[in-house]
Amino acid sequence: MGTYKVNSINYNAPLRIQKVSFFYPNGGLQVRSTDFLDSSDHTTWYLVAPSSNNLQLNGMVNGGNYEYQVNNNQLYYRRVNATTIQAPPIKFGAPVLGTWTVSPFVLNSSVSESYFTMYDGANKCFFLYNAETSLLIPTNRPDVANSHFAPYTGVASALHPTTGSGFDTGDSTWLYQFPTGTSLTNNITTGRFLLTAAKLPGINTAAMFACPTFLALPGKFYYVNSNRIYTATVATLANSAATVGYTFPAGTVIKAMKVFKAGYVTAPATDGRVLVVATDETASGGGHKVYFLNLSATGDINATPANVYTGFDKIVDISFKKGLGL
Repeated sequence: MGTYKVNSINYNAPLRIQKVSFFYPNGGLQVRSTDFLDSSDHTTWYLVAPSSNNLQLNGMVNGGNYEYQVNNNQLYYRRVNATTIQAPPIKFGAPVLGTWTVSPFVLNSSVSESYFTMYDGANKCFFLYNAETSLLIPTNRPDVANSHFAPYTGVASALHPTTGSGFDTGDSTWLYQFPTGTSLTNNITTGRFLLTAAKLPGINTAAMFACPTFLALPGKFYYVNSNRIYTATVATLANSAATVGYTFPAGTVIKAMKVFKAGYVTAPATDGRVLVVATDETASGGGHKVYFLNLSATGDINATPANVYTGFDKIVDISFKKGLGL
């Protein structure tokens, strides 16, 4: 089928249900979470089937109601809770339409499972959506490109020093950190970090990223360049810098990298403190592997892997699946 993504979604723990699905070109397959036997495919997931399928993202807030999906750069969602499961099937509704082209990344609110912060890939701007009310936030803003948020009211010096905008317009890379709540006043004067190739080698062509969520902001993050994982320490102005955190054999292709977040109600001590990496080391004769790399209290990568698993065929993605009800 050419599978390119695997999803493992944990619904509210007392429901004791999970969703495990695989995306492939022009469709997707859901399997039973207990034995991985076939369950359903994309033709049964929607009230009205999309004209075409390019499944990009599927997720939800752990323990929440709203499961979201990005297909063809459009947002779909459905409610999965103790009430709706009594009348299956539970289908995705019509796509949420607007001036935006939804990128396949969703920032969940830190205080509500119905608020989604998303990025408009066509107009290069963020917007905040409330799935409970089907409204943009703030509600008094029109659905006009680049006008979904309230106008910036912070000090001018917090913006880009030469363009006067909040984002760089050149070929450099910037990191932005902002709160994901139920509203955004758009007056933030901090959380903007220039990442220079001189101090973060390969940052402008980095293939993938991961963040250790247990560190206080601005914290650290990890990125992949060639056969290396770099540990980047975020600092003000242009002072962020990176060092090599882990090096794989020459020719290694890093296929996936994620910080372990299993979604347990009672998180284990390792939750958020292990970097899981899938590799293709066939160039050096090592085959396909999955590494568990422990993270120190300061977010550094332990030089000795906690575990290395072998015997895989081609790996395209990794996901974490917890026990039902845990």
